[in-house]
Amino acid sequence: MAIFQGKFLTGVIGKLIFRELKGKQIVSAKTGKKKIKQTLGTKGASNTFGLASRLGKNIRAIFQNLVNENADDEYVSRLTGELNISLTASRDFETRIFHFEKNSFNGLSGFEFNINSPLKKILNLKPKVNLENGNLKVSLPSILSPLKLLFPLNSTKCKLIVAVGLIRLKDGKRVLNAEKQTLLIEKEKPIPGAMDFLFKVPDGCLCIVSLFLDYFNDNIPINSKKFNPAIICDAVISPGHFQNLDQRSWVDMPGLIF
Repeated sequence: MAIFQGKFLTGVIGKLIFRELKGKQIVSAKTGKKKIKQTLGTKGASNTFGLASRLGKNIRAIFQNLVNENADDEYVSRLTGELNISLTASRDFETRIFHFEKNSFNGLSGFEFNINSPLKKILNLKPKVNLENGNLKVSLPSILSPLKLLFPLNSTKCKLIVAVGLIRLKDGKRVLNAEKQTLLIEKEKPIPGAMDFLFKVPDGCLCIVSLFLDYFNDNIPINSKKFNPAIICDAVISPGHFQNLDQRSWVDMPGLIF
């Protein structure tokens, strides 16, 4: 069986082996034909991990147009590991029913889409997220100091993107793509002061707020698999139940009705 050691799952669940390596959750397939008898708890943990894996796949799909192919090699397993922690903590051990609160997924806060280029080393400030009455506000403190936003040597401008992905956990649906707002910052031009990005979000949704920095040399993108600063700022659940008064494009998440 597998147990949590800090934030990481260690041990064997079904045909999967979980271990921690240099601060990362590593998942690998088990070899050999030896059968291991599973307890109910182990089977439950395996089921939760499977849900985390599928949920992670859908989150990656929401932000695919922003991440492109520029995530690190451990992106999938790291995201699945974080989601598994959140789902396990939200699931009743006896009934196996999920009970979600507003901040059940706040473990995603600070998740880097590419650990090879942490955003916090490029943008030296922390966005603030506030959700009230269906209004989600992402606030960026002043970045007037040039030291708060770094430009790579071969870059001339940066497109700052705030994106919000929505998931309806109770009925297994997600938005097709994240809603986004952008701000273009040029290297030799005045840098803006404090900014607010406002989004209208429906009730009963997991709202995943992310920040991306896309750099350009003139009009040529320079982000790559080695350099792609992007982070999840926060993940909060809007209160209430989703009402079918929404014009967004929603797609099904098979097997993911919590």
